[in-house]
Amino acid sequence: LALIGALGDSGEWARYNIIGALGTIRDGRAFDAIMQGVDDPSVNVRRITAEVLGKWGDVRARDGLRLLADQDPDSSVRHTAYIALQDLGE
Repeated sequence: LALIGALGDSGEWARYNIIGALGTIRDGRAFDAIMQGVDDPSVNVRRITAEVLGKWGDVRARDGLRLLADQDPDSSVRHTAYIALQDLGE
């Protein structure tokens, strides 16, 4: 997927849009790339990452979502990750 390669060379809003698009495509090859958003410096990218991971419902996302829900400095990211964990049955 060409979008995956674009993640590393993009600005904040491009990464945000790419992760959102990868979430819509729901191609399993994109999972690892989307998980990179957990560590992104942008609040917006971390928030969309949590949202996408919750919608995917892939249990491999639990550790990253727990990290965001428990430790992210931004309350909106923590809240979104918490909701995503609920979507995964946590």
